[in-house]
Amino acid sequence: MKKHGFKELKAGSGDLRPGSSDEAESGYEHLKSPPLEPLEEPVSIERLRANIVEIIPLDSKSLSKLLLTNGIYIDRYRIGSASAGRERLFLIDEDKKWWQLGDFTEQANAQQKRPTATEVANSLRQLLLAINRDSEGLHIVEHLLLRPRTPAMSPTEQVDDFYSFKISVIFPSWTARCSNREFQNLARETLRLNAPAHIMPEFCWLNFADMKEFERLYAAWWKLKSSRDGARADFDRRAELVRDLDNKARQLKDFLIEHHEKRQTEE
Repeated sequence: MKKHGFKELKAGSGDLRPGSSDEAESGYEHLKSPPLEPLEEPVSIERLRANIVEIIPLDSKSLSKLLLTNGIYIDRYRIGSASAGRERLFLIDEDKKWWQLGDFTEQANAQQKRPTATEVANSLRQLLLAINRDSEGLHIVEHLLLRPRTPAMSPTEQVDDFYSFKISVIFPSWTARCSNREFQNLARETLRLNAPAHIMPEFCWLNFADMKEFERLYAAWWKLKSSRDGARADFDRRAELVRDLDNKARQLKDFLIEHHEKRQTEE
């Protein structure tokens, strides 16, 4: 999200201003759908952002999940006449609720750099498509790598079946595609069919805040695990590094277990 200039993702409507279809249709004349403007060449993120600086829900540098998952469809935008020379842009979500995105010029003004509502809708859609694509990576954690390295393991740890022949697959849940139940089922089925027969995948679908926490825990564990300091350290220092590594591995394990159970409860 940082490469696109947003510092957080809001779970709800964020700063979107609610409206209704009745209010929109009665209060604004010539309500219309903006045409889809095909891109003749790749457009930079900076140029897209320059066209949407007046979008209401982007003023706070935060992005609404509602906007992220609905704004990729051009047929969910509507344009109405707000005042002389100005147009009001709306977004309709999957529940048929209307949201005001802002007022924009009716005619493009290159000198003042003021785009029309149609240009704003298309630029916003392209930016949201880019953010969705860039957010759809996944993480795979092999449970065996999290097994304690210290010799004195508790009896519980010795028989813990968390480590044997299992992996965790971590997806984002906030993108348009990954928030779709049918896609989630397809992703699970695809991974299970392509995983080795003796490996059982566990799945986590994390919201934006949980993904940030997972990546923090994962980075701390992996940095220590891949460090060569332990090989060069003396015995006491090496033992301390191993204990630290086990502690970070345990934190990551606890996080994964918690979110495996959360996902299963939700289903």
